[in-house]
Amino acid sequence: MISVFKAHPERLVIAIAAFCWGWMFWEAMAAQRLSCCRPHPTAAADFASWMVMVGAMMLPTTTSSLHDVAARSYRHRRPRAVLEYALGYATCWILLGAVFAVLRIYSLAHDLRTAAVLCILAAAWAVLPVRRLWFVRCHRQIPLCPAGPRADLDAVRQGAVHGIPCMKMCWPLMLACAVTGHDLVLMTGGAILAFTEKRMFRLNRKPLVLGSIALSAWILVKMAVIQHE
Repeated sequence: MISVFKAHPERLVIAIAAFCWGWMFWEAMAAQRLSCCRPHPTAAADFASWMVMVGAMMLPTTTSSLHDVAARSYRHRRPRAVLEYALGYATCWILLGAVFAVLRIYSLAHDLRTAAVLCILAAAWAVLPVRRLWFVRCHRQIPLCPAGPRADLDAVRQGAVHGIPCMKMCWPLMLACAVTGHDLVLMTGGAILAFTEKRMFRLNRKPLVLGSIALSAWILVKMAVIQHE
């Protein structure tokens, strides 16, 4: 197993993402609900769940970038460079998660209607002209120093260079998932949309708009079922 990660260090991050998905599904099944979080969790639990969500949904979108960083690093430091990239990428989401944890003191941050509105916002967000610029920057390469502390810093910076535009594009859906207590259907749909966009050769807004509207419809259906009960 260790030799596999040494040969393909990007798979280590994919294994982390798989663990995150597994943890969330386990928590949801244990509680017999579609979301992994309890209603009104503590701030610490809320932030931890946010980071697990980021690991599950966003890390798989970085596979090609992880492979690129590994390929541009010396063989002996490739696993280290991949993890440093992931750290830089995740740091952007840590900052947004901290802001969300503060906002959770308000009742609107627990309301399914807020999540539905955020999904509609995500559909509108997809048609912004500036999104094309963010899309391009999601794939921008920076030079990587081959060795020394500068090499570590450059790997972290490369992760942040990709993480910032990614966060700018995906924040409405990520917040929607968090507001619902990390609804697994919403998370799965959001992860598919994020992965699809990252793999596009040219930005195609139509699936992003339709997918976000479909996720908003799912939340409205969930609200109707809850009210009926």
